[in-house]
Amino acid sequence: MFGNGLKLFVFIFLSITFFVKPISANDVFTAQRLLTELGYAPGPIDGAYGGKTKKAFVKLYTDQNMTFDGVVNKNELDLLKKLIAKINRPMPKLPVGRNAKAAGKKKALPLLKALITQEVYAVELSDYDLCTSLMYVDLIDTYTEMKKRNLDCLYISEKQNGWKPIERKKAFKYLQQYQNRYKIKIPNFDLSTKVKPFGSIAETAEIYEILNPNFRQKILFEESIERKNFCYDWFGKVSYIAENQSKNIDGSQSWLEDSLRDGFVICQDTFNSSYLSALVSKEDLNGIKNIFENWINNDVPRRDIETKKNMFMYVLLINKSFAALEMLEDEFDWSDKFKLKLNKWIQLRALELFPTDLAGKHVSTYCKHKITNYSHMNEACKNGGILRAQALLRAGIMTNDKEFIEMAYIAFHRFMSGIRKDGSVAGDSVRGCTAADYNVWATQFMSDFHELWIQIGNPLWDFRVKNYASVRETIEYSLDLYEDFEKINKYTWDESWDSCGELKENKVQMATARYGRNYYTFESFGRYFFTFKPNVANKFFKIKGDTRDIARYTAQSGSNYEVSYLFTNPELIRDIKREEKLQKEKFQESLKDFVLGSQSGSYLLKDFGENVTIIQNDLELKNDKNEYLFYNGDLVYKSTKEMFSTTGVDIKVENDPRDLKKIHNIKIGFIIEDGSFPGLSDPFKIAQNECGIYEDMADDSLIVPIKTFQIDEVELFNCQISTLQKILNKNDFMKLRRRLESAVNLVQSLEIIN
Repeated sequence: MFGNGLKLFVFIFLSITFFVKPISANDVFTAQRLLTELGYAPGPIDGAYGGKTKKAFVKLYTDQNMTFDGVVNKNELDLLKKLIAKINRPMPKLPVGRNAKAAGKKKALPLLKALITQEVYAVELSDYDLCTSLMYVDLIDTYTEMKKRNLDCLYISEKQNGWKPIERKKAFKYLQQYQNRYKIKIPNFDLSTKVKPFGSIAETAEIYEILNPNFRQKILFEESIERKNFCYDWFGKVSYIAENQSKNIDGSQSWLEDSLRDGFVICQDTFNSSYLSALVSKEDLNGIKNIFENWINNDVPRRDIETKKNMFMYVLLINKSFAALEMLEDEFDWSDKFKLKLNKWIQLRALELFPTDLAGKHVSTYCKHKITNYSHMNEACKNGGILRAQALLRAGIMTNDKEFIEMAYIAFHRFMSGIRKDGSVAGDSVRGCTAADYNVWATQFMSDFHELWIQIGNPLWDFRVKNYASVRETIEYSLDLYEDFEKINKYTWDESWDSCGELKENKVQMATARYGRNYYTFESFGRYFFTFKPNVANKFFKIKGDTRDIARYTAQSGSNYEVSYLFTNPELIRDIKREEKLQKEKFQESLKDFVLGSQSGSYLLKDFGENVTIIQNDLELKNDKNEYLFYNGDLVYKSTKEMFSTTGVDIKVENDPRDLKKIHNIKIGFIIEDGSFPGLSDPFKIAQNECGIYEDMADDSLIVPIKTFQIDEVELFNCQISTLQKILNKNDFMKLRRRLESAVNLVQSLEIIN
């Protein structure tokens, strides 16, 4: 089935498995670590039972006047643990107080750096050092190892001494001063007629799949199962949000490429994709639900009272959690009693975000527009200010609290006082090489606030403070930045570029150098386009060949109000479905020459009845970064129609990570040798420009979806073949077709299709 070489490998593997007594790698890991702690030298702690590990055991047993039998099992581990217990120090205690904790972290920096840069691994640490590391940084590896050893040192789960809930009077003090100073009148709003932004998870998932037919597959595979499961287990246990646990420890400005990130970075990054995957996955829905229930029952996570820094990560997480509740709460089936507890939790978390600025920098006046140094920058006037306003407004709408809504509007008004006449955000447009990024983020958060306001009141498109830019004009400024990020440089000052490295010399924005104009999506301003530029809004829907990344729905705020707009305007959905049906009918007719038909939701290419013999097979079964299985390597094969060779034929077999036996998708990347079509230098490139490309398609290859549940992949393939038929002469096209037939039959002969 897979060739004699693979059969021989399988036989050898099975022989080893059944005829040699296995030694657990976990047991060997543990034994090597404990031997090291006791002063013996088992070699690298890698789980491999080699000569050095055996020699260390022999020495240990000799010292104990015992004889080692050569096998590592429970007896050896019990002995090691008994000896360790005699010398082990008691577990470290968490330092109390901000200065004590900072001093302790400084002392532990060599250990933390070694872990983060992977010079040492959690499995190598003593219990004491493992728990010491968890005082200051929570890594997936250290947390997993702690659980494996049944240790109780998850310090982040301990509530901080001295924490008190923020009272409304204190939280809203400077907002009320601002309101009174400028005699601001709150626009009319009505909580009794508030608009429900999302339907059931089935309805919401359907809209996402109308926007992007690949949504279900993409969102499920967006994050690794390991990261998701870690967050579902660990994140619900944290008592407060510790900012930047692992940042800078490796000596860089943030993290080196291969450095480990702490749990807060990982779980905040995965939160949007996790609650969106909950739309289509019961496991993810339960995972998100469990996090919330742990948080609500324990009145966490709280702000970190031991830091004097602005707690942006906490603000962002609270917004994300409120957004998740906005979409999923009805599916959790909570009792009325628990919902009262939920409302209290929502309000406590929102109040912790205020006052916005630190002591001595509180803002009760209009925001400054001319900013020439960092002392002029206030959080209330930057993206953190409007993000807080958004969280407070969500909390007010969700708990029917009018004061929350009024104060949220005042926080919004204060932020808008910092918008210049051209629409730039004064507090964020000065940030050197990150100015464009922060300006766009602030505008996205403002757009989200506006979307929330429309649930209870009239649109605020033309609202402006004094003669500064309106909500609409502020959005349009950021959209103009998409075309020229360096446009914002005129507001930066030299000192703000000091940490920008090589970007400083030519004043290049990070958005240009790292991301490019297509990184920021139009969906962030969904209602703006549906209202003012419906021709652009049509681009929200996936078109043929569009390789729409799931980051469109998970990046930045992740609020996805274009989905909400479609839910509240069902006539648009009906029009889209009607057009889809017509296109599908036309498409099915056009496929008859290439596609056998649909089997259990999968489209299979026709078997052209050709015999294929593999004469060289260097394929290896591998896993890519998304945990998809694929065969990769060089193939030479002979067909009954034509003998030819090709290099780099990739056979990609995409599996469901939760059921690796279930094959979702099989594609091959087909590369034609140079000079195959003398009259046409690059026919594949022409077809790609005409139809689009797959996400994982090389520039010089043609992707053939041999089995797929995504009709758009077959549609794209059909478009490319039709284009090639037009641009190639008849002989060349038939030559290409025969080679494709051979490639298809090659894969089918390997019997990969289930």
